[in-house]
Amino acid sequence: MRTAPFLGAALLFVFFYGMGNGMLTIVKGTAIAQYVNRDHVATLNGALGLPSAIARALAPLMPGVLWQPGTGYTLGLWMLLAASVVAVLALVGAQRWRRVPGAPT
Repeated sequence: MRTAPFLGAALLFVFFYGMGNGMLTIVKGTAIAQYVNRDHVATLNGALGLPSAIARALAPLMPGVLWQPGTGYTLGLWMLLAASVVAVLALVGAQRWRRVPGAPT
């Protein structure tokens, strides 16, 4: 039986993707409480859930729309890379921002 030439890379991707989703479940419930008042955690989780669900639904559509016969998915992959860089910068910015203890939220 022949295996795919990139089977190891595919399995590694599946492993890290699953780890990332599992960690997201844990971190989402705890990290948000670090940045907002306990009374607002549920409201904020709900507000963050809808855009996230819409983005997950549209994500497969966008590379298909951006596909070009001559270049394939190159433009879509560059846009995904740019979005990832913006997300990392936003996370770093959020980590550097400090709340003043006792300030209203």
